[in-house]
Amino acid sequence: MRDITKKQSCIMLRNGVEVWIDTDRAEKLQECLQELSGSKFVRFDKQTINTADLIGVFSPETMSDL
Repeated sequence: MRDITKKQSCIMLRNGVEVWIDTDRAEKLQECLQELSGSKFVRFDKQTINTADLIGVFSPETMSDL
């Protein structure tokens, strides 16, 4: 039996925290971030993120290479 899982992406923060979310939600976050200029606090998915502390949004493959 195979488990069906959603593709995940990792939001990596400067302090090493990894927040794993569904890739479709990560794409929405990336769209939001592209519209910003400068560092801001953004509310996303019931969480507040300081964009100054955001390193990036990465695929599981990229994270395993790290």
